[in-house]
Amino acid sequence: MAAPGRLFFYLRGVPPRPIAKRWLPFMTRLTYILALGLIGLGLVSSTIEKRKFKGDLYFKLISIGSFYQADSLKVKKFERTLDSLMRLDKGKLSKDDIELVTIYGGLKKHGLIDKPVFDLRIDSTTTYIVYTSSTEFNKIKDFKRADLINENKKVKIELTGEIINLGTLNVLSCSTIDKVEKVDGKTYWRK
Repeated sequence: MAAPGRLFFYLRGVPPRPIAKRWLPFMTRLTYILALGLIGLGLVSSTIEKRKFKGDLYFKLISIGSFYQADSLKVKKFERTLDSLMRLDKGKLSKDDIELVTIYGGLKKHGLIDKPVFDLRIDSTTTYIVYTSSTEFNKIKDFKRADLINENKKVKIELTGEIINLGTLNVLSCSTIDKVEKVDGKTYWRK
């Protein structure tokens, strides 16, 4: 006796196809969809891939920084304040508070909040805030603004990293500092 599902086919006078043949077109389509999805994910992830940046070490006297080597009690107090701001309704916050919460949230999300930081001047209009590991930061930490200005020198840096979108800020997450070179030239800085 035929299985109940097969009975329908026999009543219509059409011989049933085996289950494997009935599911084959569906599984083939599903395989193509999954393959295209994986290729699409590969394309999306390649847009976030690391790239090379070249510029000069730039000094800002007042800058967005990080919690790198900060006193843990002050960090906890600051984090509590920002966490309470993040819980408030955005309508109750000033424009500056919203920007601060956005920056803090982004740095925390990307794991950059406690990394060493420096500024990189790409050209006359573009400067990046660069977050990196302490190992990489050790390659540039000994350069002092006053010494470079007095010697009429600047520090050229080549690094590998990725751009992090934090609203109005140009932020780089640096994986490696590939080259550091002290050369003749003007060191730029801002108060």
